[in-house]
Amino acid sequence: MTPADAGEASFPDAVRLYQEGRSAEAEATCAAVLRREPRHSGALLLAGLLALQGGDAARAAELTIQAAALNPNDAQAFNVLAAAQIKLRKYDKAEANAARAAALKPALVDAHCNRATALDQLKRFAEALKSWDRALALKPDLAAAHSARADVLEALGRHEEALPSFGRAIALAPSALHYNARAVAQASAGALDAALKDYDAAIAGEPHFAPAHMNRGVALLQLGRLEEGWRGYEWRWRNPHLTLPARGFTQPQWTGEDIAGKTILLHNEQGFGDALQFCRYIPLVAARGARVVLEVQKSLVSLLTPFEGVAEIVTRGAALPAFDVHCPLLSLPHAFGTTLGSIPAKPRYLSPDPAKVAKWREVLGASTRPRVGLTWSGNPAQSNDANRSLPLADFLTALPGGFDYISLQKDVSAADMGVLLSRPDIRHFGAELADFSETAALTELMDEVVTVCTSAAHLAGALGKSTRVLLCFNPCWRWLLGRDDSPWYPSLRLYRQERPRDWAPVLERVRRDLRQRLTP
Repeated sequence: MTPADAGEASFPDAVRLYQEGRSAEAEATCAAVLRREPRHSGALLLAGLLALQGGDAARAAELTIQAAALNPNDAQAFNVLAAAQIKLRKYDKAEANAARAAALKPALVDAHCNRATALDQLKRFAEALKSWDRALALKPDLAAAHSARADVLEALGRHEEALPSFGRAIALAPSALHYNARAVAQASAGALDAALKDYDAAIAGEPHFAPAHMNRGVALLQLGRLEEGWRGYEWRWRNPHLTLPARGFTQPQWTGEDIAGKTILLHNEQGFGDALQFCRYIPLVAARGARVVLEVQKSLVSLLTPFEGVAEIVTRGAALPAFDVHCPLLSLPHAFGTTLGSIPAKPRYLSPDPAKVAKWREVLGASTRPRVGLTWSGNPAQSNDANRSLPLADFLTALPGGFDYISLQKDVSAADMGVLLSRPDIRHFGAELADFSETAALTELMDEVVTVCTSAAHLAGALGKSTRVLLCFNPCWRWLLGRDDSPWYPSLRLYRQERPRDWAPVLERVRRDLRQRLTP
């Protein structure tokens, strides 16, 4: 019988039970203490800690707020509160409370770790690095902190510096998680062979570790080893760190078998660019004798409704018709066994609405100079957007005189809008680009397109427009490595960074090549 059962519960009993690993009894004892003494700060704190460990972060925060209010000099109360707020994704509050805990007790390692974690989520990476360094100065054998520190260095673009920290984490705890993390860093630094070795080590240690399988597949795709890469990329559905929409279909996924006479649902799982790139497979699926139902985001419906092979199109989120099998668009290359030599790469496979083209031709009016369409930034929520997008002020350095410049950018940040308003020579239409059918019609009237790696590159390539794509040092796998052309889009030319975050040489090469285009 526990002290709580006997009606003799005391806080020291609760502490002892907690230290013995008897969490349920410790929790009951804390509850009994708090019934007698609702303002017992120690019992409130321990009850909060137990709630946090039991997965109830909201309850943990509620209890530790009371504990901290009763004892404002208790570092641990603020520390546990910060940990609960991290679970609740209240990162601003978590950072402030962890900072207070660390100030009250500078030797409290967990406080520095919690503050670093909150700062990381707030994208205050330089500060997060300092907090991880303080934690590791106090406890150098903390493997998770070495790995997290390396992640922050990655976020700062300091890929080479991250590798020793990952190595230290592996030496302390050689887990699949740490091998996979180092492999990602190596891939970011361009060391794909070393990355593959670490992915293999992760999989050898934990054969069903989905992130390593998926990331290994991505590395193989980047190396041009497409058949192996597609197989690995299919593990994305089992990767808990990749927030793909869980469809839960009872119908099986199509993997290339005979589907004559069946209805197949093809659905886009990720961004607009993915749909634009891989819709090229739809006519091939229809040629197998299947009736194709296509599900895409609303912004793509008008553009893709008349696409060859589409029998029915559905806006994502709407009710689906009956179907026999399904396949995500990004799984179609795997189903077709696509290699570098068998990519279906028509020079042009999308066509804009002629009526909309005519409308935009009238809007633009006559021009005696070549028209160049511009896109300088992508979706800021995309994980690599800080590396792939440019401030408009920097992007403009790539643009020589002699052209009519047309913004193909729908959404513009406040800072970029200020720059855009100072350049009346760049025509911007913004909200008039209501969906991709409008953007496609406007893009059709361009003689050249200059863009970063975003959906505009895929749209221009699918339309067969002469397009110059600016790529960061470690670009998306679909652009492969070490080449200035794309096997997916014959009309594209690629301009790659030679050093991380160094756009100046890229912009100068674009400027030079645009000038040459003006040469008779």
